Amino acid sequence: MTDLERRLARLEAESDIQKLRYRYWFAILDKDVNALVNCFTPDAFLEYGMGIELSGTEAIRSFFDMVLHSEDLVKQMPRGANGLLDITSDTTASGRWLVQVILLRHSEQVGSRINVQYFENYEKIDGEWKIKRMKNDYLSYENIEPRDGP
Repeated sequence: MTDLERRLARLEAESDIQKLRYRYWFAILDKDVNALVNCFTPDAFLEYGMGIELSGTEAIRSFFDMVLHSEDLVKQMPRGANGLLDITSDTTASGRWLVQVILLRHSEQVGSRINVQYFENYEKIDGEWKIKRMKNDYLSYENIEPRDGP
């Protein structure tokens, strides 16, 4: 592989991983558990914070089905930025993202703005990048007026 081919492959991998992140966030916004679970490797492990650890796609599916289909949840609106990606091989990578989530619930008069950073590892399986490991580090949490929104 030439230097130009390696550089192009690296740029394609970074672009594909960014799109993976966007698919994950839109799946949460759309409450699409199947699309969300498709973002993970079968043996994925999530340290979601607050003592929540999920191993494998069935545990991930069960958790997000409960969270996203709760009658109390109006909407979760995540958005991420400042992704730092390190392509470590043709099939592995790591990343760090800053994420802000606006959370609206029927039972609360105010919304929540949650700021978190994600530390992730990715694996390319059958030509598609997936999240293999995710660890969330919560940075801040604040109440907001729903009309202030994201």
